[in-house]
Amino acid sequence: GSYLSDIIVECISKSNKIILVISQNFLRSGWCKFEMNLARGELATRGRDCLILILKEPVELLPKELISPTLRSLLDTRVYLEWTEEEDRKLLFWRKLRDALGNPRFRGEEDTPFLYQNIDENEEMPQNLIE
Repeated sequence: GSYLSDIIVECISKSNKIILVISQNFLRSGWCKFEMNLARGELATRGRDCLILILKEPVELLPKELISPTLRSLLDTRVYLEWTEEEDRKLLFWRKLRDALGNPRFRGEEDTPFLYQNIDENEEMPQNLIE
């Protein structure tokens, strides 16, 4: 019964971290642009560690006409992670993402148990979490 835009605003404001997965489809989506602008506002309000940028493909492959001034500013001022299809680099990607996310905060019974499982440095993320 709520407006989608209101739900997005509320969810972003309640999130500890905001992850933007930048792809060509993301850049063509009006809703994703709306979410990116909200995330940029949260970044200005909350500080540097609330936003995580992931590039689904190298920035050089993104059509320049799709890169908005907001995204250009984020890419120029933020560290971002780049997804890779190379098997030997995927573990490094997941380790960097886990480091960027930091430790989860306990909020009570509504937290699900998988948030608190420790993943050994040499283990990969459980498959059901990354697919």
